[in-house]
Amino acid sequence: MELRVAVTTDGEGLAERASEIARRHRLPLDPTPKGDVPFQLVLTQERLELVTPDSAAEPLYIDFGARELRRRSPGTGTREALIRAIGGRAFRPALIADATAGLGQDAFVLASWGFEVHLIERVAPVAALLEDGIRRALATGSLRAAASRMTLHLGDAREQLYRLPHRPDVVYLDPMYPERGKRALKNRAIRGLRTLLGGDPDASSLLEVALATATRRVVVKRPLRAPALGGQNPSGAISGRTIRFDLYAPQRAGSA
Repeated sequence: MELRVAVTTDGEGLAERASEIARRHRLPLDPTPKGDVPFQLVLTQERLELVTPDSAAEPLYIDFGARELRRRSPGTGTREALIRAIGGRAFRPALIADATAGLGQDAFVLASWGFEVHLIERVAPVAALLEDGIRRALATGSLRAAASRMTLHLGDAREQLYRLPHRPDVVYLDPMYPERGKRALKNRAIRGLRTLLGGDPDASSLLEVALATATRRVVVKRPLRAPALGGQNPSGAISGRTIRFDLYAPQRAGSA
């Protein structure tokens, strides 16, 4: 059952923009903050925030200027595993489709390294957060160049991958994976977001579409000791301390 999410505001002069967000993302508009819906997208003077049913949780919003993202940017001396998985800087120019965009952190890292990124998100409230995060990044001098390389699409990636204006060189997948133990309890807001997103029972079929649409590579992010997605054997992998990136060669045109 799909959870109901309403758009509301907490300040004056924001009603028109809140109404536009609700209309564009086909979400209900609730003029009363903390009304009768379990999740709310609250438009403040600074940003759009997701408020979860957990009263102890901080509102969730997208900040592409966050310290953890700055540490992954070029020029910091870091050996970013995601960039190596994509093919490295020599792989540019490349068009990347992030088919499970979520909060867009990996997509922004890719864009900051100079890649053109199409973000696909099927959960409308999360897409609204992404849209707001990109909008604010475009208005921030240090983030503008990367944000200008990000294009957002709302819908099921199994359909949207075929609708992109050009076939992507790389399709990137980061399907939801169950978290266990104490680590799953640390961030209450993220727990609420996971409830909103649900699982990814169709991740295996999305991998099939990714293999059919990518021209050069498919990259799948997995927990370090998790099985390969859908029983598919990757052609290689790049591992970090807690995660790994499985690499797949796409299907050639005309192959079965």
